[in-house]
Order: sequence, then C-alpha cells, then structure tokens
Amino acid sequence: MKDKKGFTLVELLAVVVIMGIIIGISIPAVTAVQKRLVKQRVTTFYRIVDESVDAYVEQYHADFEKTRDCFEISYKDLIEQELLKETDITCLSEAYTGVEGKVIATRVNGGETFTYTHYLTCYDKETNKPLSKSDTIPEGCIGIRGGFSLDVNAIHVKSGGGEEPYVCTRPDDNECWVSGSIRYELSSTSPYYHDIKEFQYRELGAIKWESIEASGAGTGSKLFSTAKNTNYEQSSIRKDIKYRTVDTGNNISSEDGVHYIRIDNTVPVVTITPENGTFGNWSKDPLRLNLSAGNAPSGIFKYIVDDNGTITEIEATDSVATYTVNHNLNGTIKVKAISKTGIEGEYKESDTIKVDISKPTCSVTKVSDGTTAGVSLSVICTDEGGSGCSNQSYTGVKSTTTYTVTDGAGNTGTCTATISGVTYTQNRTRSCNTWARCSSAGCASYNSCSNAACGCASYSMSGCCYYMQNGVEFSNACSSGTYSSYSACSDAGSSHFGDCGSGGSFDFNCTCSANKTCQTAACGCSYYNRGEVCGCEAFSDWSGWSGWAATGCSAGTYRECNSEVRYFLS
Repeated sequence: MKDKKGFTLVELLAVVVIMGIIIGISIPAVTAVQKRLVKQRVTTFYRIVDESVDAYVEQYHADFEKTRDCFEISYKDLIEQELLKETDITCLSEAYTGVEGKVIATRVNGGETFTYTHYLTCYDKETNKPLSKSDTIPEGCIGIRGGFSLDVNAIHVKSGGGEEPYVCTRPDDNECWVSGSIRYELSSTSPYYHDIKEFQYRELGAIKWESIEASGAGTGSKLFSTAKNTNYEQSSIRKDIKYRTVDTGNNISSEDGVHYIRIDNTVPVVTITPENGTFGNWSKDPLRLNLSAGNAPSGIFKYIVDDNGTITEIEATDSVATYTVNHNLNGTIKVKAISKTGIEGEYKESDTIKVDISKPTCSVTKVSDGTTAGVSLSVICTDEGGSGCSNQSYTGVKSTTTYTVTDGAGNTGTCTATISGVTYTQNRTRSCNTWARCSSAGCASYNSCSNAACGCASYSMSGCCYYMQNGVEFSNACSSGTYSSYSACSDAGSSHFGDCGSGGSFDFNCTCSANKTCQTAACGCSYYNRGEVCGCEAFSDWSGWSGWAATGCSAGTYRECNSEVRYFLS
C-alpha cells in the first residue's frame, strides 16, 4: 500500500494567488455593472417624475409668474396631489437628510414650455440604500407649491332668518333667484409661500377689480344685499362675477369660474287690466281681469285675490294670471302678488267693476181698466244684478201683449199682460106708450103722448100737417080717441087720410100748406123720427150718448140702444 500525497503549500498558495487575481479582476467589473444598473433604475424613475411634473405644470402653469423663468416644484407636492406614485424607490429624502427634494422647472424662451432638473436624493425602499444624491439646489428660483388655491363658498342668508348653501350653475336658471342676501366665504393659499393680501372680484365684461380684505389666515367674505322696496333697481341684484387672489408678494391667481348672483327683494306691485270690458261700465258677461306685476325680476309665483271676502289663490304662468268676476258686482276687488323669491306685495284695489249677469224680471200692474179706450197699465221692472232698469207705462192696451225690459248691462227679461174684451149691449121695448122720456128735440110743439094711441085729437096741429078741402084749409078734422093712420106727408105732395073722424070713413085729398112746417114723418108714432128721442134710463151713464139709430118704433119689438166693448186686465 502506497502513501497518499496531498497539495503542497506552494501549490495552495498558487491557487490562492490565482483566485485573488481572478477576484481582483471581477469585483470592479461587478461594481461597475451594479452602478450602471442603479443609474438606469434611477433614470427610469426620473422619467416617471418628469411625466408627473408635466401634469403639474399643465395644471398650474397659469399661476406661474409671467416675469419669472425658474420655479421650484416640491417633490412632496407631486406625491400629495397623487400625480406620482412611488413603488420601489422613494425620493422623500427629508426624513433622511433634512432636505426636501425639488424639481426645477425652467421656462424655455419665455414661453409656456419648461425643462426639468432633478434635485432628489432617492433610496431603495426595501434596503434603504441610497440610489442618488442631490446636488445643491441653486438659488434664484421661486418656490411654488401647486397653484393658488381659491375656495369660494356661497351662502344664502334668508330674509326671514337662517342660512343655506346657494347654488346657481346657469345664468338663465330662474330657480337661482333668492330673497335676502348672498354671502361669499373665500379662502386661499399662495403657491409661493406668501400670505394672502386680498381677494378681488369683478363683473363679467368689467375692467376694474373690486377689493375684498383678507384675514391673516387667508380668508375673506363678501356680502351682496339689497333693500326691500318696490323699485327693482334698488331691491334686486343680477350679476355674473369672478374672483381671484393676490398674495403679499403681489402674485395674482388666475380667475375662478363664474358665479351667478340672483337676489330679488322687490315688493311686487300688481296691475289689473280688464280683458273683455272696461272699468266703470256695466257688463252682462263675466269680466276677465289680467293680472301682472312686472317689477319683480324673479317673476311672480302666484296672485291672491280678495273678491269681497272670498280669497282665491291663482298660480302664475310666466308671471301673469287671469281672474274672472263671474257674479254680480258693483264695486272693487283687491289683488296682491307673491314673487318667486317669496316677497309678498300689498293689496292693490281695482277700479270700479260693474258686472250684472242676472236677467231682470218684470210684472204687470193695472192702472185702470173697464173702459172702451183700453187698459192703462204699468210694467214694473226688478233687477237683482244692480245695473238697474226702469218701469214703463202704457195706455190704450186692447190685446194681450208681451213686454221686454232691459237692465243697464243689456240683460233682458219679459212679462205678459193678458187683456180680455167684454161686449156690453142695452135693449128697450119699442112701444111708444112705454117710453119713459121723450125729449123735445125733434118733437116740435108736440105736447104729450097720452096713454092711449097717439091720435090726432090730442095732437096740436100747429106746425104739423094741414090739409085743404075744396080750397078750404082745415086743421082739426080728427075726432078724439081715434087712431089716425096717416100716409106720407111731404112738402109738395098730398096726404091721403084713412079713417078720420068720428066713426066715419073719409077720403080727402090733403095738401100741405106751403107756409107750414111738415114733420119729418106723419104724426103717428110709427113714423116718428127717433133721433135723440129714445132714452135708456137704466144706464144713466149712457144717457148723453148721441149715437142712437133713427129706426121705426112699433109696439112689442126691441131696439138696440147701445153696444160697446170694454177691456180688462186678467
């Protein structure tokens, strides 16, 4: 068995020397690779930082002072605004070094583009080993943390007390109008680490900015309010404004969005206009009234009508409304309006309204009737509507008649007078001996009529018929108690006697004497002129009537003394 032989010392030393040489050669190479990898890692991260700075500048560059070209952007601000999210690398070095990391943004040729230089000390978040070390930050760049922050909070201060947020996003939104006042609470921070000196506002289109004092905490407030009266120019505000901030370094923020102010404390004044008629004149139709109140910029929410104790609320359409008086009225109504901001006006009294929608009624009353001239009557008119109507009088009405009455508003009504006619007739027995009265008119010198027949014996021949016999004039040739039947006796003719004389029969040719007056008929009653002779004693009111008929009269017959129609109101 042979003895085993190991490495000699020289051999071992040679191996160690060779390994040392190899290690000496490899370590610098590995270190260089490691450094190169770290640099690539940091460079890649810086590109991410630059992208976040781009977003930062895009968002806030409007607040960068136009006269400056160099700005310090806080790395911490990028993180806080969530523009940058760290993963395996952190450059929040303040906790390690006490120095806050910055990125310097340098304006290119006075424009709105920038180049970035990083002053960051970064660490591996897992091992806390430094990956980069910041150079010293140069002086002369202005520090900037984001942009100006400007918070505007609008508060509606109610006229009746209390507050609520005020929101108005559109200038034409009628719901923006409020009563009371609007207070804007403002707060701001400067990106240049300055205090806020003041807030400013102006209306759109205006040039001048109005100042609002700021407190030391960067806050301020502005109250917009008006008086409450009927003059909308004094009691309302309609403005579109913008705000901005000025810090103690006289850096000015950009303007914020538009704020729409709509305040209406106007007391609405009502106008009442008739649509289908006129004030002061009677109308038989319901009167429509147009209601408006144009002095309230916010418009009218509703109208309240006091129609003689009856309260009616009418919602307005485009700030106007219509109220109809559909009942009888001779007077006024009162109307007030409430604006869309809740301001209530005073009652406005209308001019005189005259509405009469009731038809008049009438009745017929008798003044007199029962005469041949007709009925006299009155038509009595009654009008419940108030416009009034007149009574009417009529005479000589002989037939049923319908009368129309009209009131002051033009309404009509009717009533009827029913008229009836009644015929009245008086008859008498035509016996000569039974006439109660015989006037002397037309009787000549007729003395009387005896109860017996009207014979010549009792007749005075003076002025009556005379006869001639053989040239001798006779005047008393009739014996008494005998009825003489005369034939006609004319002025120029002869009268033929019948029986004349006592019991005898004579036939004489009788000639009327020329100087004597012949009666209109023979002496016998059957030929007597009845004109104004016959009387109707039973109707004394007819005794003076002169319309008797000149007819013959024979015993046992009747004659019509009078016939007439009298009229009566039923």
